[in-house]
Amino acid sequence: MAPRKALSRWERSAPPPPSDPLDAALSSSSALVHRQPVWLRVSEALAGVLLIAFLDWATGENLAFSVFYMVPLAFATWFVSARFGYVLAVVTAPTAWGYIDAASHWPHAVSPLEYWDVVVRFAFFAIIVTLLDRMQRAQRRVQAMAHIDPLTGVANWRAFEEHATIALAQIRRSERPLTLAYVDLDDFKAVNDAFGHTEGDEVLRTVATAFEERLRTTDMVARLGGDEFALLLPETNVQAARRVLDDAVQTVADAVSSRWSVSQTIGAVTLLQPPDSVDDMVRLADGLMYEAKRAGRGRLILREWPESPAS
Repeated sequence: MAPRKALSRWERSAPPPPSDPLDAALSSSSALVHRQPVWLRVSEALAGVLLIAFLDWATGENLAFSVFYMVPLAFATWFVSARFGYVLAVVTAPTAWGYIDAASHWPHAVSPLEYWDVVVRFAFFAIIVTLLDRMQRAQRRVQAMAHIDPLTGVANWRAFEEHATIALAQIRRSERPLTLAYVDLDDFKAVNDAFGHTEGDEVLRTVATAFEERLRTTDMVARLGGDEFALLLPETNVQAARRVLDDAVQTVADAVSSRWSVSQTIGAVTLLQPPDSVDDMVRLADGLMYEAKRAGRGRLILREWPESPAS
């Protein structure tokens, strides 16, 4: 079974920056709106309905403003919630659009047909809200799946690179340490050779699940490819990283030892200063992992970077 937290985490995260200039501008504008407090977005949607209702009333029957009610309704659905979109549809259909139509016929009585028109308009609003909500859910799921390793359910290289880039920027701002562990499974090939790739896939899923369930919610587990994983531990110094990694290693060992003879070799680096790039950070941890391999496998080597002169 894939880890439970991975998909929901990436469904809530922002999409990667688009390369097309127009898409980039739209994405930037959308992100700017999402950063606003919810009460402000709600107020903006309500203000849009009131503005269009006023213009609709002021122009009378000569100009049709019906379609423009969709703008604040779509805004409310996309940037607040579908529930608020439905509420706004309930409010808008009878009180804005329907009331203005009725007022234009005053003092004549409103016919039952006009009440029916209000119901139809609300149904139209509700359909639009539903379609927008489904579209947004599908978009979020596609974005989430693009960041997830399909076999194990944890983050993939793309997701890791994005989070690691953010983490390096945080080091520059806060000067708080960051730890990266590079994990390689020992004797994994032997499992594939002896029992087939299906059994090997089960090993990878078991390891990924054990890591994700044992690490903290602020940490990240990513499969970099093959039998190699990365553990990203933000704001974690070398002492805390040792405790977290020892616990994680033991959890994985307990999960696999009853079925497979697979161990873990880990190279981990605690960054006190940011390297130039994510690739440089990975190379540091990867180099320590190979050093651990040469020392006999099945072990963890953890060091600070840059190393202090006394070490």
